Amino acid sequence: MTDILHTLSLDLPKEQVILLAGPPAQSKLAEHLVGLANAAGGALVFGLDPKSGAPVGLADPEETLDRTLKAALSIE
Repeated sequence: MTDILHTLSLDLPKEQVILLAGPPAQSKLAEHLVGLANAAGGALVFGLDPKSGAPVGLADPEETLDRTLKAALSIE
């Protein structure tokens, strides 16, 4: 995964980067966002295989954005 972080120019420890092939359920996204906030920041990267870091693309980028925004707004 370190190679993909370098390729993406993410200057973050791998613990602060979450790779997602596609958008998980809203509640799981909210958990990821809270975890990143508790870790003093980080990045969610969609469209990459979580295990290998290989690009897999996104079927519906707008749906991914909508679901992520809804997850962020659901956090209390």
